[in-house]
Amino acid sequence: MATQTLPSQKRQLQGTTISFQNTLYKLSNAKDYDDTLKFIKNNTALLNSLFTNQKDALTLVKTFEKDAQKNNVQLKIKKLASNANETTSLKFNLDLTGSFINIYHFLNAIETYPYFININNININRAETSASTKGAKNTSMPVTATIIIDVLIQK
Repeated sequence: MATQTLPSQKRQLQGTTISFQNTLYKLSNAKDYDDTLKFIKNNTALLNSLFTNQKDALTLVKTFEKDAQKNNVQLKIKKLASNANETTSLKFNLDLTGSFINIYHFLNAIETYPYFININNININRAETSASTKGAKNTSMPVTATIIIDVLIQK
């Protein structure tokens, strides 16, 4: 008779073990979530500083212009239209003219900005040249670049 209850006791022990393992798993996940929440709370100011807001668009444009001038690059900026209620970023079209190396330095400057910036598209071409410079071999021949970027914003 005692041998007949052994399989049921074994099943009950297995069920209890599985239940205990599930509880431990849930507790370990809760600790992970708690650690993540603490990290976010402790770093909220840092995380917020990585985003700009729509009010700071003019400051950002001035920073683009300053870095273009510093790197000897001609810059034309167009803010691309977006629906203010749906947007999560400021979209800009940057038209650049200058030597390849200067445009490269300008892009490096953008990478150091303290914001989340996505370069969505970049198109670099040789700039139109006059007849007097067509045959010249010059490593600083002008190029044009069109860059479409998104700067993530706080909502």
